[in-house]
Amino acid sequence: MEAVLKNVSVTVELLAVAARSNAVSQWDEQTLSRAFHWAKYCEHI
Repeated sequence: MEAVLKNVSVTVELLAVAARSNAVSQWDEQTLSRAFHWAKYCEHI
């Protein structure tokens, strides 16, 4: 369980960094949807 929590934390940090970069502006709708899906999943856990 510790490994899962660590990975969730890293995933959330990665999304936070990505959200501040110019790369996000180039994401298509499907990629953006997947990012939000993972963020919601991480919050749920």
